[in-house]
Amino acid sequence: IREFQKEYPGIDYELILGDYTEIETWIEEGRVDCGFLRLPARKELESVFLEQDRLLLPVKPEQERLLRELCGDGHVLDLSRGRVKEGMFQAEEGPLVGREGLIRRLDLHRRIAVLDCRLPGETHDIWAGIDFKTDRAAG
Repeated sequence: IREFQKEYPGIDYELILGDYTEIETWIEEGRVDCGFLRLPARKELESVFLEQDRLLLPVKPEQERLLRELCGDGHVLDLSRGRVKEGMFQAEEGPLVGREGLIRRLDLHRRIAVLDCRLPGETHDIWAGIDFKTDRAAG
């Protein structure tokens, strides 16, 4: 930040922290000019790829099959979009479409679906990002 200030003294900026969904919304609403997001971002936004982290996870063959199904050749578990109705996430887009039965728990505040990756004698959670609309009962 200090280097940026030295190189561009006439530019004012403010750092705002938020989750990826909030940042996308802020960009669309014009509250912020840019933000760091996880790809893929919403189709309405122009995005420029900057950097990719290389993360490695040792897994068993059964887990590898599930992860390949969810993540595809890109080895990235993309965001799933859908609806929450009566506490259940229904995926309409993304890797969780048709795989909602894997969801063990929803954390709606953090927009996370915790997936169950069970093997005999072991339980491992996979955290999957979700974006959703909530269906509310008409009243």
